[in-house]
This record gives sequence, C-alpha cells and structure tokens, in this order.
Amino acid sequence: MANLPISGRIDCNRCFLEEVVKFDISTVTQGDWRITANPLAWGNASPKVVVLGFSKGPTQAGALLNTPHDEIAYKGGRTNLGKILSHLGILKIESGNDYSSAVSAAISDTTGPFHFASMIRCTVERFDHKDNEWKGSGGGMLDKFIASDFGAMVASNCVKQHLCALPPSTRLVVLFGMGHKLNYVKSAFKLFESVRGGNWRWLNEIAYTDENIVVVHVEHFASQGKPVPQWLDATCERGRYGVMAKEAVDFALSGTTTQPVQGWTTKSIPLQTTIKGGVSTTTVFSKELAKLDSTQLARFSYAFSFVLNNGTVLYPVRMKNRTTGKSAFRVSRGGTGGNKKENGMEVESEDEMVNYALNLGYSVRAMSLDGKTFGLYKRDGRSVVDVRISKGCISSN
Repeated sequence: MANLPISGRIDCNRCFLEEVVKFDISTVTQGDWRITANPLAWGNASPKVVVLGFSKGPTQAGALLNTPHDEIAYKGGRTNLGKILSHLGILKIESGNDYSSAVSAAISDTTGPFHFASMIRCTVERFDHKDNEWKGSGGGMLDKFIASDFGAMVASNCVKQHLCALPPSTRLVVLFGMGHKLNYVKSAFKLFESVRGGNWRWLNEIAYTDENIVVVHVEHFASQGKPVPQWLDATCERGRYGVMAKEAVDFALSGTTTQPVQGWTTKSIPLQTTIKGGVSTTTVFSKELAKLDSTQLARFSYAFSFVLNNGTVLYPVRMKNRTTGKSAFRVSRGGTGGNKKENGMEVESEDEMVNYALNLGYSVRAMSLDGKTFGLYKRDGRSVVDVRISKGCISSN
C-alpha cells in the first residue's frame, strides 16, 4: 500500500549525483538557485489531508541542528497556519487551546488526519547578488523557482517521489501560496497534470482535481501584513479565494458544494451532476476556466450561477464604468428599460450583489465563461431553470 514518508528525516537522492547524500550538507546549485538535502516529514504517513508549504524557510532550516523534530515544521508561523486550516474547517480548536497549540498537536500526531511537509522537501535558496548571500525567502520565490528549468526538475522529482502514489485515505492536498497573479497555482496544476497523470480539471481559480484527490491553494501562512487577514475575511476581495478554498475542501471531503440560501430553495447539486440537456456544469466550468487569464477570472463572481434552459451557465460579472474607471456588478429591478445603464445600480460588494439578486429578486448582469452569452438575468426569469449556490459563499440562516 502506498504511504507518505513517516515522521522524521527522509532518505532521498533524486536530485543529487552523489551516491551518499549527507543530510543538510549535500547541495546542488544551478545558476542563482540552490537546494540543500534536508527533506523532512511530520504527522501521519497515511493521512486524509496533506499540508504542504513551498520549502523550508530560513526559520525552519536554521532550526534543524538544535531543535526537536516536531518543533521545526512551520516554526514561527503556526498561529497563521492554524487560522487558515481552521477557516477551511479541517482543524478543530478545542476549548482552551489556541491556534498554535492546535497545530503543534496535529504535527506531533502520527495517527491523526494530517501529513505535514513542503512541496519541495529540500531547502530552496536563491542567490541575492545585491547582498552577496543565499536567501531562502523573498518575493517571487514560488513563481520563479518553478518557472526555472532547475526548479521544474526539482519540483517534478518531488511530486514523483512523494505525491504520485498517495495512500487511499488521502483526499486533499493543501498548498500554501498562490503566487503573483496566481502563477504558482497555474504552474502547480501543470506539474500535477504532467507528472502524476490522470484527468485533471479545475474546480475554481485556486483548486483542481483528478477525481482521486483535490489540490487547493491557500494564502501563505508566512505572508506579512494584510494578505492573511484579508484572505480570512469573506467581505474582502482577497477573501473570495478563502471562500473558494472552503468550497473545494468541502467537495474533497464530502463531494458537494451547494446549499440553499435564505428563503430561496435550490436543489443541492453535486459537483458532477449532469443537468438538463446532458451538459455537466462542472465540465463546462472547468474547460472554460482553463482558457481565462487571472484578469478575466477576477471579473466573475462564483457565489452563484444561473443555469439556462439550454444548459448554458452564467456567472455575475463585473462591468467597467468608462466614466469612473471602476468595475462593479450591475443590478436592476428589471421591467421596461431595466437593461439601461441609468436604470440600474452599480454594486462593488459581492455580498451586496448576492443580496440584491437572490434575496430581493433583482436582475444582475451575468455572462458565460466563454463570453458567448451575456445579459440581464434574474432568479425567476423565464430562461433560468436553476440557480447554483456555492457552499460557504452565502449564509443559509
């Protein structure tokens, strides 16, 4: 049976030419990149959830020689790690415990639901010519390393060694980091697709699946300043990635992603349900999503969608006001002249748009992901046969 490495040091020499690799001493350098042989693992070798950072940062790498093994993983970042995993609904915070303590207990538990490590098990460093030293952190590390030939080789080896033959119990892989304009997400998708094989498809902007596991990208626990708090806050623009992550996790662990909304009943549709006309909404979503760049993706709201009688799926879309330059959702009461700009309202908040469209019955500008169908639609419109609500996006109270 396939297993992940047991908690402790890992014996791996895939990227090293030496027959005998010395832990935390052997290195391989190419250009401005260097890896040091110090792969580690924590937690259960047959987990339900695999949690992966990108690589050991300087805080973790610097603690290897004089820190107990279970204290190394995510050292200095366990509070944010706990907040993120708790937000996803996969880490329980027992009464009297704080986030850091909950993470510490999970890392030490070799029979629990988690396996902890990093995507690149060895330490990755980049040479800083300005300071004339090797650094294990800094802007663009994730994107630029994977984009380099050396980084692609190392990442490919790591996936082959540790993520190809996962235990049957493993359903979810959580990757910390999204990269600039989701570049790390896109690179990781291609990596899994090419190395692990199988039929991979997108679930949303930051999650994908091969029907055996779901990979979801979340805010990096070591992000400084506002990114983590904003990712945790569904009312913020960055918070929509947190909502998408929760939805993907729910699908990975339960298989459904929809729920009713305040007084408005909609059938709970599993992500793979085939709807009217034999068109799978998820298949359409995945294929069209792959064609869009991050700017195009950001125009849409994925809180809900309208399914038309011909099987077309439409999502609320932000429109740019040529006068003000601002992008916002446009809602209208409908009726005569309702499709005219002057008879509608511009709504910047996604939550406010959802309230108008689903609770107050307003029409909203919506468009298919391929851009072929566009217009003003409402929940009880003649051409709308279903409304799909994304679980975690809207309260059902």
